[in-house]
Amino acid sequence: MRVVSSSEHLLSLINDILDMSKIKAGALTLHLENNIDISALAASVIDSLEGQVQAKGIVMVRRLAPEMPLITGDRRRLIQVILNILVNAIKFTEKGSITIQTSVTEYEIRIMVQDTGMGIAPEEYDAVFQPFGQSETGRRHEQGTGLGMPIAKSLVEAHGGQIWFESVIGQGTTFYVTLPYTLLE
Repeated sequence: MRVVSSSEHLLSLINDILDMSKIKAGALTLHLENNIDISALAASVIDSLEGQVQAKGIVMVRRLAPEMPLITGDRRRLIQVILNILVNAIKFTEKGSITIQTSVTEYEIRIMVQDTGMGIAPEEYDAVFQPFGQSETGRRHEQGTGLGMPIAKSLVEAHGGQIWFESVIGQGTTFYVTLPYTLLE
């Protein structure tokens, strides 16, 4: 089992480095498809992480809007965005909960991921979206490469959206993603 886990981690690392190389070279291509339901996508990502959440003894709260407008996007890349944000939340939340919520406004869909983790110090905010940048907390945990959030940011922006966060040391971090949509008739 350890060999499988190590090889999955290595494959993930290689894929992140390849993705970052494509992004830096301006060669990232989105494979667009219609009728993507963000709430359903988020639910499938949450389900895939259930074992990690249970192993840490934290609670995953789902507040997924049932009737979201369908969007056009790259399904695999949108899954990657949600996965990167949730994996970080799991990694840095020792106790408490992670809440994921989807909602809709007149022009965009929103994804919010809020954790009760350690939080990020204001002087480290800039490092979060920098390739290979990690907060002091991230370095102390010695997990990850510092590529997950920069990749998520690039993918969100490639979809015409925005990503940002708010954080309070000792209370947690909340990430927000907005993505434009068009109603499909």
